[in-house]
Amino acid sequence: MNKKVDFIIVGQGLAGSVLAHVLLKNGKTVHVFDKIEPHSSSMVAAGLYNPITGRKMVKTWNADKLFPLIESFYHEIESLLKCQFLHRVNIYRPFVNMAEQNDWQAKSTDPEFESYVESISLGPSYDCVVNPFGGISLRPSGYVDIPCFLEFTRSYLKELNSITPELFDESLIKVDSGSVEYRGISAYKVVFCTGINLGTLFDFLPLRPVKGEILEISSSLSVDAIINRGVFVLPKIDCKYRVGATYNWKDLSVNMTDKGTSYLKEKFENLVTANYKVVGGKAGIRPTTPDRKPFIGIHPSIPEIGIFNGFGTKGVSLTPYYANQLYRVLEFGEELDSEVNISRFFSLS
Repeated sequence: MNKKVDFIIVGQGLAGSVLAHVLLKNGKTVHVFDKIEPHSSSMVAAGLYNPITGRKMVKTWNADKLFPLIESFYHEIESLLKCQFLHRVNIYRPFVNMAEQNDWQAKSTDPEFESYVESISLGPSYDCVVNPFGGISLRPSGYVDIPCFLEFTRSYLKELNSITPELFDESLIKVDSGSVEYRGISAYKVVFCTGINLGTLFDFLPLRPVKGEILEISSSLSVDAIINRGVFVLPKIDCKYRVGATYNWKDLSVNMTDKGTSYLKEKFENLVTANYKVVGGKAGIRPTTPDRKPFIGIHPSIPEIGIFNGFGTKGVSLTPYYANQLYRVLEFGEELDSEVNISRFFSLS
């Protein structure tokens, strides 16, 4: 194959797919190399976007930059691909006590938070949810059906003759000043979006793979929101739900475990009083980082090679904003946010 493109992208998970769409939208040509991995985090993840997270219910990092872009970004791709994978669903977070209820009543009118608060209830909103102190309904929030997004993106790239379904062998990269060549395809840059498989070029980055397990259940529970406290309960179809997720840094197998299943069942039972039955489950390995910020930037000694990786559990909300920023860095030489720039780890290379 003899072909010239602007960018070679390695990996067609969530990060690689989002980056490909951003580059194509801006008139760039791409060629993607990817072999489907059924247990990758992108194939297993629930795909939530949630502006208020964590046990302490704090605004997610960089929410004011990220969230204005999320829904319009994915909706535009839906229109392009003629499919639906973005599901706008309010997230309901029960309050754990009266003090938290009072705290959020005050925060709901604070300009820092008011755009993320759909409503506050001072008493139970759902009969089958443990929420005696009420809760907060958040916006914009919901989930992206990531496997659906990836499938339609893959078909689109095939139509453009812009994807090769095979593993990328980084030892075959040929670098010349200002260009790279791989198996007859030349480009200005190669960008690695390979999840937990950093390879040797970026092996100095302190990736922290984390296993996550998600249960699939059927239940008499009937809710029109994602319930999120300790675990998330994500409504699907036909009275089926997804419950997740676990975090395990030691067991990096791709199998469901009794321990993980027991943990999720206990958390679910503490949150929901409805009857249920476990009907399945999935496990995947997330590419997380020590400071919970992604790995983005250019290789310290090979300027033709870059990385867009390490988005962990917040890939749906992080990748649209930072893919657009990386495009401007690559095309116009703009500065990358220092918090995500891999230069923060160059002392390790």
